Amino acid sequence: MSEFVRLSQYPVLLGGRLGMTRRELMSRHGISPATFKRDLVKLREQMQVPVRFDRATGRYRVESSQPATAAQALWFSGDEVLGLLTMQRVLAELSGGKLGAKLRPLGAKLNQLMATNGLPESAVADRLHVVPPDERGPAPPLFVVAASATLARKRMKVTHSDRQTGEVQECEISPQRLVHYRDNWYIDAWCHQQDNLRSFPVSWLGSAQAMDEDAIEVEPQVVALKLGARYA
Repeated sequence: MSEFVRLSQYPVLLGGRLGMTRRELMSRHGISPATFKRDLVKLREQMQVPVRFDRATGRYRVESSQPATAAQALWFSGDEVLGLLTMQRVLAELSGGKLGAKLRPLGAKLNQLMATNGLPESAVADRLHVVPPDERGPAPPLFVVAASATLARKRMKVTHSDRQTGEVQECEISPQRLVHYRDNWYIDAWCHQQDNLRSFPVSWLGSAQAMDEDAIEVEPQVVALKLGARYA
């Protein structure tokens, strides 16, 4: 039995009114006293499971206002609940684009995970509200092109408008990394027209197309030194 499976069974085994003794738990899991002691530490400190020892009966119990179920392998703190809710909302915001279509199964699994931990989506949404950032980011298809080219190490052909003249310019770039900063995505890239490193806000791009040519490589330390200050 793996450690994960073993730890996930404690809330169920100890969720009843009687609980179980140390000997019973060790026999049930086939573990040593040292392993049992480590399990208690992980349950209490890492998983935040309220395991209590009743000296009068010599039994361990989980104190919870809700009955434990076999699916309750994880217990969450307030910060973790907020993180789950934020992830769920972000996935919901992306549901209309091409990227969202790929993430919808993950959103469904996240909703199921929240529900099995006593956090049904409807109930949580009534009590916790996450204010989304301004929708200033790029259309999902452009971001997908940028991310795909960056990870595949391919050059890109992009168009963007000059901020001063409004003239549409076309550039061939070798993307080095994608940076998320203040609710916007940026492509840090080598511009082949200017022979220099530049940062392109993805939201400014009029078009983006991956090319067959391989991107040139710039040392990450050089990119960070040249462009990192603008994100400070």
